[in-house]
This record gives sequence, structure tokens and C-alpha cells, in this order.
Amino acid sequence: MSCKRKSKKALASAIIFLLSIIFISTPVLADEEEPYSITGYASEVVLNPDGSVYFDETITYKLMQESVEIIKPIPLANSSKAENMEVFLQHPDADSEEPETDPKLEALQNYTFELAEEEEDIYHITIPYEAGKHEEVTFVYRYKMMDTVFLYKDTAVFFWRYMMPNEVKNVQNIDIQVSLPEAVSLDDWSGYVRGAVYAEKELLEDGKFKLTVEELLEDEFLESVLLLPTSLFPEGRKVIDNNAKEEILAEIAEWEEQASSVRKKDELRFYSGSAIGIIAMLLCLATGLLNKMQGKQGINRWIIGASIISLAAGITAWFILKNAWAGILAIVSALALTGYAGYDSNLLFRKNQHKA
Repeated sequence: MSCKRKSKKALASAIIFLLSIIFISTPVLADEEEPYSITGYASEVVLNPDGSVYFDETITYKLMQESVEIIKPIPLANSSKAENMEVFLQHPDADSEEPETDPKLEALQNYTFELAEEEEDIYHITIPYEAGKHEEVTFVYRYKMMDTVFLYKDTAVFFWRYMMPNEVKNVQNIDIQVSLPEAVSLDDWSGYVRGAVYAEKELLEDGKFKLTVEELLEDEFLESVLLLPTSLFPEGRKVIDNNAKEEILAEIAEWEEQASSVRKKDELRFYSGSAIGIIAMLLCLATGLLNKMQGKQGINRWIIGASIISLAAGITAWFILKNAWAGILAIVSALALTGYAGYDSNLLFRKNQHKA
């Protein structure tokens, strides 16, 4: 009995130690909680013949605090100035039978538009707002950026960064559409995305560039680059007397190679984590079946070994390989094995007591 008790104590200590690693490794610090997340980002962008660009952006925020300052960065490095700035609060029309499809816009006056980062020429629209925690609020931003399209000798270029790195940690459901001054053949223009590894892009025949991102990962940014015929901007003023297309395409190719490498690493982590989780589950299952077939009851060194290995595998899959479901599978399998062995051990103990 003393040997069994030692085994139980050893297993319990191992489980407590490994589970404590899980809780310590999980970053649940209230001090670091973001004031809000972005659950929807829709942007309609129109390029004009004079090289100016009109933005109509609808952003939905989920508040993590009751009182927040919502910040919308506007980069001015590629433009001469911003004009016709308007900010609206969007909410359902109370008189409408279908409020979700009939939004009402309320013009805001209490926002500020100020220079925030002088070196990078980034301005911030700042909106103070109070509401219940976990409520969602939608703001609409409309503005015109002057002299934003670059006119090189060999191409016209529209650069724009929609999301800055670490602007908001949790950003989901991004849908952006850029409209050209007029429709042109798909052979005459091209569009690219930088900063977001899993962004999807599409060039449409009616002169539109679509960009979608389900979720912006931590440390990512989102930027589009459009290479266009200079003839689309006869009134453009930002004329640069040199070629740029070859250099821009080289930079884009370098980024796409980096993005492809990241996707391959993510895929390897996913499949490696999945394999670890499944093997840990099979190990626990096989250990339990072998013990039963050999008539062994209660906790023994094989149960202890399989449980510790599976718990370690679960932590590896979850926190190192970032595969949560595989980690949970391995940990649950280990706990199920020890739970079954402990239950079996109690039955044996009661049976022996009854005989005595």
C-alpha cells in the first residue's frame, strides 16, 4: 500500500506541477486588457482623377471598459492634407421595423483630429465615449486625402496603410474596396497586400480592388499597393520624374516570400501540434486498455508515465505550437486516464475492505 500511495503522490505532484505551468503561462492580466477591440472594419475608397482619395469607413468597436477614448489613426505621409473630415455615430433607427438594415447617422462634434506621431506624420481622430462594458458601438469616418496618388514615369501608385502595427490587438472582419476613377483592363493594373499574412485580394473587372482579412494577427499591419495607368489621373499633381515600378514589385515579392514562409511555419506548427495531441490521446487509451487486459488495477508506473507524457505533450501543443485543441485533447486524455485509474483503485480498495 505504501508503494501505491507513493505512486499516487508522485502522480498528483506531477499533475499539479504541469497544470500550474498552464495557468502561469496564460496571460490573464486585467492591467493589460485593451480598452476595445474591432469586430468589423468596412472601407469604401474612391480614387479621383486629380489624385485625391475619398474614404468612407465604418468601424465597429467592442468596448472592454465603460469609458474609453477611441482612436482612429490617419497617415498623412503620402498626402498633402486631409479635407472634409466627418465623424458619425451609427445606431439603429428606432422607428424602423428592420433597424439592423436601416442605420441612422448622428454627426459628432466632440472628436479631435491632432498630430500624434510627428516623425511618421500620423494624425489621430480621438472620440471619448462611454457605454456598458462589452457593448458594441459603430462609428463612420468620412474624409478626403489630397494629392495621394503618386505619378511616376512608368506607373501611378496608390499606397495606403489601413491598420498600423499594434493599433488594436484584436481586429476581425476587415472588408475594403478600392474603386478606380474608371474601369480598365485587368492586364493594365495590379493590386497587392502587405502586412497581413492571411489577407485575400481580388481584382474585379469593373475597376475595383477588394481586400478581406478575417482576423489581423498580433504585430501585423494592413497595407495595399495599387499599380495603375497614369492616364487614370490626368489632373494629378504629385508627379515624380523617375521610374518606380520595378523597385516596388521587388519589395512586394520580398514581402510575399516572407508571408509564404510564415504560412508554411504556421501549417507545420498546426500539423505537428495535431500529431502530438492525437499520439498523446492514443498513448493514454493504449495504456488504459493494456492495464485492463493484464488485469492491473489502480495507479501504477505505466499510468503515471503516460499521464505525465500526455500532460507535457498538451502543454507543448497548446503553448509552444499554438494548437489549442490538440493541447486540450492531450491534457483531457491524461486527466481521463488518471481519473479512470483512480476510480478503479478506489473500487479495488473497497472490494478488499469488504472481504476483510
